[in-house]
Amino acid sequence: MTHSRFRRPPRRDALRWLLRCGLVGCGMAWGLREFYALQRARYHVWRVR
Repeated sequence: MTHSRFRRPPRRDALRWLLRCGLVGCGMAWGLREFYALQRARYHVWRVR
């Protein structure tokens, strides 16, 4: 028997890598969106004073 049976196909590894990068990218985009929303809210509170 060869060890090729136990190796993952390269395509699956590439898909997992893309999925991880996509999740990290979406998380960063969501965090930036929340950060800017917080800053905007703080600015409006400051402007009313």
